Amino acid sequence: MTNSLLALLLAVLSMHSLSWAADAGYRSVYTSLEECDVIESSEQEEDAEIDYFTAECSGREGYRIFHIGGDSRSWIVIKSGEETLIDLYSDVMRNQPGAFPFVSGKVAEWRYKGESLIALIFRIAGSDLETQKLKSKLIIVRFDAKQACMIGVAISNEEAREIADSSKACLSTAGEAGK
Repeated sequence: MTNSLLALLLAVLSMHSLSWAADAGYRSVYTSLEECDVIESSEQEEDAEIDYFTAECSGREGYRIFHIGGDSRSWIVIKSGEETLIDLYSDVMRNQPGAFPFVSGKVAEWRYKGESLIALIFRIAGSDLETQKLKSKLIIVRFDAKQACMIGVAISNEEAREIADSSKACLSTAGEAGK
């Protein structure tokens, strides 16, 4: 086989591989977890016993995202209309990377396959009590037929996207998590 024929064959195979990857159709869209509308807060109460807040952040595809916190901890609640699909309090506490876990990411990553929303990824952090350094993890939530469930935890963005794009089974559901 000549070098030019081999180069042409490699070029065709490369283009085919790239087009297959593009056909997989996975993509991400981001919404802010910082630019949220505060619904209630201990700052609005003169003698609040603990810190607390509830804020609604931008959602997608009819899903509403609530960032809720109390006593130096915070988590995410996902609703469809007024119905709570999943309250991730228990999942955040169970997977805490350190003491006083909280939603630490500035954005939520929405994963799509084609035009279908399949997952949400958000970052949590907690303090290592010995070193006082923050450690973080990513929580991955699957959307399927108006249901939501936690499907995994990851350290890196790439690992979180692999879990989101997989067919991994639920680790928790609205009935089990955070109620």
